[in-house]
Amino acid sequence: MILVMGGTADGRELVRRIAASGRRVIASAATGYGARLLREQGQKEIQARRLDAVGLAEFIRRHGIDALVDATHPYAEAASRAAIAACRATGCRYLRYERPPVQPDDFPGALIRAAGYREAAEWARTHGDGPALLTTGSKTLGVFAEILGVERLVVRVLPTAEALRQCQRLGLAARQIVAMQGPFSHALNKALIEHFGIRLLISKDGGEVGGMPEKLSAAAECAVPVVLIDRPAVDYPNRFRRMDDIFLALGGEE
Repeated sequence: MILVMGGTADGRELVRRIAASGRRVIASAATGYGARLLREQGQKEIQARRLDAVGLAEFIRRHGIDALVDATHPYAEAASRAAIAACRATGCRYLRYERPPVQPDDFPGALIRAAGYREAAEWARTHGDGPALLTTGSKTLGVFAEILGVERLVVRVLPTAEALRQCQRLGLAARQIVAMQGPFSHALNKALIEHFGIRLLISKDGGEVGGMPEKLSAAAECAVPVVLIDRPAVDYPNRFRRMDDIFLALGGEE
């Protein structure tokens, strides 16, 4: 039995390909939204709760999991650390699939690297003014609202009730919220930047599958600086950046 963690686009693709190869797979998504996307592609065995290391170890033992493929988002640090700890506690094989990062040297515009969310917000606070487009998700909105001020933010979040509630709790007006599922094209990114008069874009490195090349190219064309938050430093055992290598590590090709 294989457990794949990740309701992301590449996580769902791994689930689909493993299931198509004839192997039994359970998909784990941290949110109801991710679980719904998995169900829509035909996946029947789904674990749709956030589990800490202890809960995940119990799940591994109860379901006889032989291998865990961690395909969570590059910034889902807590989930990855829980998976690593659970595998060590149970003897389950741990394999990490991580989408390749962008190559910032290819970006023709102004790019600022930040070690974390607070550093990104502090840089934005002390460099310029005007609307800042925040594409880092709803969970960290509070950091930017506290440091930058709510009035400067235009946020792009998933169209879920949880994300919209977080926006409302922080006092964001409807005109400051773009609730859409990505990834987005160059044209749409450019249109949003122009429509809201964006002066700064703040982003995580979601890689190619997360639409980073299109986001960066639109920012460059509009002469908008980008603050790029570095991925968390996690010591992943058995890390792969090609899906084919995951299948080889699982014991053969599809």
